Amino acid sequence: MTGYDKLKPFGFPIHGAIDGYSRKIMWLEVARSNNNPEVVAAMYLDCVKGIAGCPMLLRTDCGSENGTMAAMLACFRQFQDDQFAGDNSHKYGTSPANQRIECWWSFLRRGRTSWWIDLFKTMASDDEVDFGSELQRECLWFCYHKLIQEDLDHVKEY
Repeated sequence: MTGYDKLKPFGFPIHGAIDGYSRKIMWLEVARSNNNPEVVAAMYLDCVKGIAGCPMLLRTDCGSENGTMAAMLACFRQFQDDQFAGDNSHKYGTSPANQRIECWWSFLRRGRTSWWIDLFKTMASDDEVDFGSELQRECLWFCYHKLIQEDLDHVKEY
């Protein structure tokens, strides 16, 4: 799991997780922040509730947003008796080594987010939007975040 920052300059950071074994997308969420530990932990908990279980092993980069999630998994798995029990249930690594999700982001870029990036770049170049203005960023969030999330939900289900 990791953040996707290609839409972040426009106010739409994305966070996603992929099952390393099945390659199933576990979540794909646009949020106000993909670096806030509370936001990422809430996404993780929603996923755990949705599948009625937690992973045996979680692999993340060393970002500060992942610590709460790692602690939660260690707590969930503290009484297990396999090799991934307790603190062994989480592994930190470098972002580029997180190959499954990092590779998948390139598919998302080609298939979906490049359209949104082009739209927002056009808006900026035509002076329709000033991305430095907090008011205009809030208006964009109000108008587009649900549309972007619906697009991400479609990709996740597909």
